[in-house]
Amino acid sequence: MRRLGKTQEALEDLELVHKYRHVQEGANSPATAIALSNVATSFRQMGQPEKALEMYENALEVLREQVGEDDLGTATVLNDMSLTLVDLSKLRKAEEVCGKAIAVRSTVLGREHPDTVRSMENMITIFAKQDEQKKAKRAEKK
Repeated sequence: MRRLGKTQEALEDLELVHKYRHVQEGANSPATAIALSNVATSFRQMGQPEKALEMYENALEVLREQVGEDDLGTATVLNDMSLTLVDLSKLRKAEEVCGKAIAVRSTVLGREHPDTVRSMENMITIFAKQDEQKKAKRAEKK
């Protein structure tokens, strides 16, 4: 639905899925954390990165406790979180988080897997934004 431009409808559906997972599997379930991450992605796409970041952080906490840092679900949340951090101009943190996603995806899936490549593309975006930020700061000094 998000791809069809129906972000509000998608958000409502994703929130229902999250509530269902929460009731059926509990707050500390990896499935509940992934559902929360999907809700966060909708908020990010709707221009609410602060709210999205809080949700990603909550999902990440559960995933790290339940499945560990080297899990693909954890890597997906890290990848998505890095995009939100870019939206918030927290580029150093975005680089760190994206780097973790790349490391996990490279190890588990291989460097040529589409998900790994997507994370690498995100890192390129982060580097480009960092470069833009440096140029803007130099221009301010002049």
